[in-house]
Amino acid sequence: MLPAAPADPCSAGAAALARPECPRPEDWSEATRSLEVRALSHVLAEPRRRSEYIGKVTRGTRVSWTRILKGGDTPEVDVRSARRAWGKRQPCAYWVNLEPAGYLCSDQLEPSALPPEGRPQPQVRAGGLLPFAYYAVLNDATPTYASVDDVRAGTIKKELSKKFMVVGGGAVDVDGVTYLKTDHGFVDQAALGRYGASGFSGLDLRAQPPAAWPFGWLVSARGAKTRVFREASKDAEVVRRAARREVVPVLEEREGFVRIGEAEWIERAGVRIARLTEPPTGLLDAQQWVDVDLDEQVLVAYEGRTPVFATLVSTGRNKHATPPATYRVRAKAATTPMMGGEKDSPGRYEISEVPWAVRFRDGLFIHTAYWHDSFGNVVSHGCVNLSPRDAAFVFAWVAPKLPDGWSEIEVPLGTAPMVRIRDRQNPTPVAHDYSTEEPELAAKAP
Repeated sequence: MLPAAPADPCSAGAAALARPECPRPEDWSEATRSLEVRALSHVLAEPRRRSEYIGKVTRGTRVSWTRILKGGDTPEVDVRSARRAWGKRQPCAYWVNLEPAGYLCSDQLEPSALPPEGRPQPQVRAGGLLPFAYYAVLNDATPTYASVDDVRAGTIKKELSKKFMVVGGGAVDVDGVTYLKTDHGFVDQAALGRYGASGFSGLDLRAQPPAAWPFGWLVSARGAKTRVFREASKDAEVVRRAARREVVPVLEEREGFVRIGEAEWIERAGVRIARLTEPPTGLLDAQQWVDVDLDEQVLVAYEGRTPVFATLVSTGRNKHATPPATYRVRAKAATTPMMGGEKDSPGRYEISEVPWAVRFRDGLFIHTAYWHDSFGNVVSHGCVNLSPRDAAFVFAWVAPKLPDGWSEIEVPLGTAPMVRIRDRQNPTPVAHDYSTEEPELAAKAP
């Protein structure tokens, strides 16, 4: 038997800094235990400026590393890229291979004597539902200002339409008028309406397994209660009124009615039913996957054939209908802005910092919707909307885990969790062709 190859003495993180033969920046002492990220940074797949990025790590995160490489690569600058920040940067003197993966240049990092530490993203206060305070813009042509001085001078930065949703925090009194500092600038607080997030949550089936499948949620209008009839007829006696989103067994279906108990019938249109279904072709044993039933507006998350979570969703309506297909998880973002329509066009919308976003196709995500509480009904522009609690659950559950301190992570296509979106016309939808949006993945599509 051949002896094992000796370990690389320079691939031992902080311990390697004591070795004079190992590469390191001059200002990194042997007391360095972690490296603090100076600003929100893209983590690169390879030690070169033009490499694809695999995620983002937030400012202030203290990372550990496995090795340091001498750099010296020169950014490739052309007419199109010359204006981009990374196209202007100097060659990287040292590349740092982070744990768990990826590279940052040493000029993005500050040595620290403190141990590695990162905050899970997004940050939500104890007892809260969302990471930020979110606001609707109440009027078209709402002006924003870059500073308090600009407010006083009347120097408008830009105007927002009612299709904008903003993050706000920090009220400022300007000559008797309260302005809110938002991610678009200072805005008159009277022109903004704060969103109250939905408190709805689905079922963790590991902690709350249903008595039987199928089961459903009642989806009467907000504030209303569902009439429960003694027989399968609207002319029958009403025996009780059931609460909105009450979870009920589905015991029998007949002529537009569903039986939910002994001599208890409700109208079929008022219930969204979750049913067990077969996994998609190509699924590995115990692999995670998500099933979205467009007809029922129900999501069920599985590990192999075992359902672990079920809830109501809101998918796309009318010309923005969510397209049926079998997808793969492509990325996860703690928060991300979303927008649509041509810039400066009347149809343009912008939604600030949408939390718990799982991308499965270019422009399509499973994410929370902080602006409505209509789960169980089609509402969206194509994405799969969840309540804050449900989106946080799915985001944390679906692989890969977002490393502490990271705000985004890209997911290799290979064996990434599947997302199947189906309806009656497409009960077993085909795999999405990722080569149409990512040509280099043509040979790896699921």
